[in-house]
Amino acid sequence: MPRLKMFGVWNEDSIKALSERRGDLKTEALAIVDKVEAENRDLTIDEQKLFDSLCDQDQQLKARIANAERVDSWGAELNEPPDDPFGNITGTTAPSGFY
Repeated sequence: MPRLKMFGVWNEDSIKALSERRGDLKTEALAIVDKVEAENRDLTIDEQKLFDSLCDQDQQLKARIANAERVDSWGAELNEPPDDPFGNITGTTAPSGFY
């Protein structure tokens, strides 16, 4: 079942794609760190900018995923039948004289 978002529709594929993109960002960031560590040096200015950009993108994707999952949880609540006004959750009838 599609889920609404601000500009389009959420679905399991889009959440999965966002998660996969986070994995790609992590791989890119780790490659930078591994290279610097292997060369026993600090990040260059350009490497630091790229690393910071990757981290910022990751945080944005993480927030988008969290928002999609929050909206997704509403779907289950909204699809539940409304509560009986008498709190009737066992299937018994309302007390006589109420109708």
